[in-house]
Amino acid sequence: MDELLGSGALDGAVVAGVDGSTQADEALRWAAEQAVLEGRRLVVLNAADAGTAFASAWAGVPGSAPESLLRELEDHARGFVVRAGRSVVDLVPGVEVLTAVGRQDPRQALLTCSQHAALLVVGSRGRGPVRSLLLGSVSAGVARHATCPVVVVRPWCGLPARTARTGVTLASDPALLGPRTVERALLHARVRGLPITVLHRPDDDPTGVLPTGTDGGVVVRFRCTDHDLVRSLEELSGTSHLVLVGAPRTGRGSRAAMAVLEHARGPVCVVPEE
Repeated sequence: MDELLGSGALDGAVVAGVDGSTQADEALRWAAEQAVLEGRRLVVLNAADAGTAFASAWAGVPGSAPESLLRELEDHARGFVVRAGRSVVDLVPGVEVLTAVGRQDPRQALLTCSQHAALLVVGSRGRGPVRSLLLGSVSAGVARHATCPVVVVRPWCGLPARTARTGVTLASDPALLGPRTVERALLHARVRGLPITVLHRPDDDPTGVLPTGTDGGVVVRFRCTDHDLVRSLEELSGTSHLVLVGAPRTGRGSRAAMAVLEHARGPVCVVPEE
């Protein structure tokens, strides 16, 4: 990791993974806005497996010095994150930006960051040809194993650009909910000035999930659905500003959270729950 990541700069920060892809650029802007609203610094991170990158760059180049090429690759990555940081400052005034470069695989670098950060933000796919809307391996792996909440910024696909965003959405199913998910939902709704919608089944009483009325200025609504809650979350992700799902490490909750993330049509926050 860059020396910045060993200096405490990650503590409580919002970390955005960037790789030059369009979806990563969208995630960076989303992360910058959230960092300003929560009063946190933004860390812009680019990481690549140094061994893989080196092998690709050095192959067939006679007389090349490994350390020289490695320094060149790192210098390029540092220049890249600095430019990304400058661009987001122009888009989101007031954001405090720090930059970092990792020698690890991107997934491992982000997971390392999650041990100290308040929030990770990534795009749903990285660079390369995108032939489907399937979730990328890095974003899926990070969402499944991170120790802090992870927002995967999926594009609002197939919807008009002016489609209204209805606020923050979560489900009352214990497999998809926990105290950390509720805490993150309230924080996001409060700083964004959005209502929270709690989905529930006809036979469930959701009033114990969140306080009725308001909580610190947050309006809480309840919405009954006859459909499977996972399916309902997937459908509402297209018009919600953010869908939140709690994700235990294993079991039905973990599978359900990843199912929502895989099929969502908008940003999803996966919150690790014990």
